[in-house]
Amino acid sequence: MLIDIIIFAALAIFLFIKLKGVLGNEYEDVPNTASNENKRKIKQVDPIIEETTIDLSEINSKNYIDQELLGQIKEISHIFPNFNAKSFIGATKKVFEIMLNSFATKDEVSISTLASKEISSRLIKSIQESISQNIKIVNILVAIDQAIIKKIVVSNNKVNISVFFESQQINYTESVEGKILEGSKGDINKISEIWEFEKANEDANSQWKLISIVNS
Repeated sequence: MLIDIIIFAALAIFLFIKLKGVLGNEYEDVPNTASNENKRKIKQVDPIIEETTIDLSEINSKNYIDQELLGQIKEISHIFPNFNAKSFIGATKKVFEIMLNSFATKDEVSISTLASKEISSRLIKSIQESISQNIKIVNILVAIDQAIIKKIVVSNNKVNISVFFESQQINYTESVEGKILEGSKGDINKISEIWEFEKANEDANSQWKLISIVNS
């Protein structure tokens, strides 16, 4: 009996040593998966860091602002530290689209929110006149071909920025019966305008207001 126990114990020790050798060899052939996973995460983070790095030459490039105005961009940054031409143009493009749509859909609230009292009053008056005359105004924005900052005025209490917009639009008016009164559904008009935006210095959290629209 004792001999059997000794034999089984010796066999167990032998098997353990063999299994340990085999398992050791297998794990030596397998790459360090935890280390590889960390490397993959680092590789994934690197592009994000590169994308979020502020590139002043790109955000204030000629695609967004006349280059002779770059000195005034620095003046604005002293008042509004997060200001850059690219973000501003992106925001004003949205305002441009919303204002066109709001005028056509008679959305007086959006117009009053985005524009100054003078501009909003003028546009709302035109909307009310079209309602009284049973006229439908249609403005369809096909494309914004160009949007670029053309003028900056920094004063003691406000900043004014003028943006040149060149766009393609379909504009027409029709009666309630659907008869075209002015313009054409099939014509695409190329329209050039200067939109001026204003923001008060004392309130960094306030929004830019549209204060002027002039044909260019």
